[in-house]
Amino acid sequence: MRTPRRGRERLTPGLLLLLLGFAGAAAWLTRHPEWRGLERAAEWPLVGPLAARFRAAYLPAPPAPPAPPDEPPRWVVVWEEVEPPGSQPSNRRPAPAEAMRLPAPEPLPAPLGESWARPGSGLRERPEATAEIHERLRDWALLAVLERRGEWVAVGRGGRRLWLEAAALSDPEERPFGSAPLPVGPGEPAAPAPERLAEARRLLGPAVREMPLGGYLLLTDLPAADLPPALGAAVAALEPAYRERTGLTPVGAAAGVIVLFASEAAYRTFQAGEERLAGLPVSGHAHGRLVALPAAAGADESAAVLTHELVHLLNQRAIGPALPPWLDEGLAEELAGSARDAAGRSDPGGYGGRLERDGRRWSATGGLAALFQAARVLEADPGPLLPALLEREWTAFVRGPDAPASYALSFLFVRFLLVGEEGALAPGFRAFLAAVAAGGPATPPALAAQLGREWPALEAALRAFVAAEAERELAARTAPARTGWRRLFHRQSAGPGPQRPHPAGEPSAAP
Repeated sequence: MRTPRRGRERLTPGLLLLLLGFAGAAAWLTRHPEWRGLERAAEWPLVGPLAARFRAAYLPAPPAPPAPPDEPPRWVVVWEEVEPPGSQPSNRRPAPAEAMRLPAPEPLPAPLGESWARPGSGLRERPEATAEIHERLRDWALLAVLERRGEWVAVGRGGRRLWLEAAALSDPEERPFGSAPLPVGPGEPAAPAPERLAEARRLLGPAVREMPLGGYLLLTDLPAADLPPALGAAVAALEPAYRERTGLTPVGAAAGVIVLFASEAAYRTFQAGEERLAGLPVSGHAHGRLVALPAAAGADESAAVLTHELVHLLNQRAIGPALPPWLDEGLAEELAGSARDAAGRSDPGGYGGRLERDGRRWSATGGLAALFQAARVLEADPGPLLPALLEREWTAFVRGPDAPASYALSFLFVRFLLVGEEGALAPGFRAFLAAVAAGGPATPPALAAQLGREWPALEAALRAFVAAEAERELAARTAPARTGWRRLFHRQSAGPGPQRPHPAGEPSAAP
């Protein structure tokens, strides 16, 4: 008969070996937290939370892209004041206006189009079979095609230029599950994915608070004293302003979740979970009925960003989800860039933002600066610009080197259609929106037919409207005498407008 003591003596080495095995496995996992087995374990009911916390502790934090703006861009334009009348002439010319998104990463070239890449495809740094694989796709991925070179294709992924074999792209008839065309017509946006809400709550941490904001649920880690009251006013005034602008009534009721991060870094981590936004310097985004943004420097800027993102939800409820980017972004920019009164109501003909002076240096922000950017582009490029702008697909619109010009021109084109020529074009524009909501095409010919105008005449009228708006706003905001905008912005410094589309394989004229 075996005694308890001898049993313990035999059991002790086994326990030691088992503990050493566990310690070795844990040490290995700290160096390989991306192991697929650990990823699957995070989904199990009992050990899942422990595995998820382990991965979060040892996985490297995703690189945070710079925090310039986006949707809507935090526009900034800067110029030097001209010499006052009667002063000695100076050989120094006014500094060219600098319209920029601060501080933007090096842009990728304008995409040739988009293609689906199959799961398992390897993305490499160079177009060589021996090049190290930077990433292997775990699922279907819609990638922006930047260049074709023999059997290799350059694509944009996470703000980087990577290569994969052309055979990895799907055939035109081959459609991955879930990529069918979006339904036509208005409808409720999709409910937030539970895993995205869980990730938002994790990043907000124990300080997370919940409260109603209009018809939405606000999740934030901002202290109550730091929550801008302008947010509530902007949300309350938004839907009536949208109905007034478009003539459309969104289906259903305002519903969804707004996540407001106190930390820019926490928002960037959350943004990295949205594949199509990877690497974009956005200041907020909307996906289904989930809107996320970081707290901005000022209450007005936070209200503008939130307004922009909520307009995307209103567009889906009133017109439909499959809108061309000039229309989707233009409506969002027009409402977000408008001036607001103390109650948060937008002024259909005004521009938000500030005009400030520091010595002889002037700067403008917000919708006002977008107006100057559009005026600058139109003055520098004789065009035609409208056809290229209205035909741009989403990836080229938001990732192309002329994205700032695309946003500004879309804003001013929508504003022109609503209030230009004393509102003469507004009925045709609203008829176009109603036709698109009913399933009609959202194409340039359909818009021109509703407006009853040819494109050359329409663009000429847009140019005159933008120039007059820039002059009026400068005069109204105490700009110095004889400081017309044409004297501030120089033709050679204005930068490109939207480039005309090129067939696949044809080189782009974009710098």
